[in-house]
Formats: sequence, structure tokens, C-alpha cells
Amino acid sequence: MKKKVTKRRAPDSKIRRIPHTQSEISRAAKKRLSVITQEFTDGFKFIGRYPRSVTIFGSARFKEDDKHYAKARSIATKLS
Repeated sequence: MKKKVTKRRAPDSKIRRIPHTQSEISRAAKKRLSVITQEFTDGFKFIGRYPRSVTIFGSARFKEDDKHYAKARSIATKLS
């Protein structure tokens, strides 16, 4: 008689996967939007404590050798 072998699986909470159903996509988008909103809220509260300041918002898309990145650094240097 053969012994039945079962594979062990990690609990679903430990499995990370991309959402597939419309409901999962919607929940994931709402969660991410909530996180982003909180980051903006916290950031604006922080800079609100410094009324005589300049804030430059950047982008992770530009690399340090990009001409736009260099121009932003130049402007920031002149403002500081």
C-alpha cells in the first residue's frame, strides 16, 4: 500500500501575488491610493510648518545624468 504524499503549502496570507479579479484589483487600487493620500497628507503637514520655504517635487523617472535632473539641481542650488 502506497502512502499518500501531500505537498505543504504556505498559508495564503504569506503568498504574495498580483491581483487577478476585478474585485482584487479594485481593493488593491483603493489600498494603494489610501497609502499615497496619507503620504501626501503627512508631507504637506510637514512642509506647512515651514511657511518661508520652497518645495521641489521630483520624479524617480529621471536619472542623475538626465538634463532635467541637472537643471532642477541647478535651480535648487540657486534658491538655497
